[in-house]
Amino acid sequence: MSKKDISRIENVNIRPFIDGKNLLVGVTQCGGYAYTLLKRFFEKTADMLGIEPPPDLFARMESAAARIDPLDCIQANTTFLGTYSDPAKRAEYFNISENNFTPGHLTYATLHGISKELFDIYHNYLEVYIDKKPTKIIGAGNCIRSTPLIKKIIENIFSLPLHINPQKEEAVYGAALLALSKMNPSTDRLI
Repeated sequence: MSKKDISRIENVNIRPFIDGKNLLVGVTQCGGYAYTLLKRFFEKTADMLGIEPPPDLFARMESAAARIDPLDCIQANTTFLGTYSDPAKRAEYFNISENNFTPGHLTYATLHGISKELFDIYHNYLEVYIDKKPTKIIGAGNCIRSTPLIKKIIENIFSLPLHINPQKEEAVYGAALLALSKMNPSTDRLI
């Protein structure tokens, strides 16, 4: 596939791979950082109330979100930092009612919003390359690695199994393997 073809898909980057091939990577400007921003919001709320936030705040947020009924949830676009195609775009939280305006609902909405943004990239890919529908997806990043609930949300939204490489710092690891394969082509089998 050519770079001209890729330009038809928003928020997809071309990354080099072995043997002159490329990887298509769906990327967001904010991703899991949106979850960190929500944690900061809760920390600032605790500070405003004059209390110390608990050291396990992420775990408490996830626990509260896991008890939420997704059918009565706030919806979120977690584009706090914009998108590659629209840097001025900002995050939105909507479908808020008196019943779902809770920390758990906000947390679930944020995790769902992160996942939905990735799904939209995937969906745009399918529209251009419908004959190459994936059978699994690969996740990377600390949010996916450390938050089991987002893994479930992603698998539900995509209707595909999510695989997470056990190797942390995936981008650095991949760059090192690519460099190694360029220096010694027989190492391609390691990748």
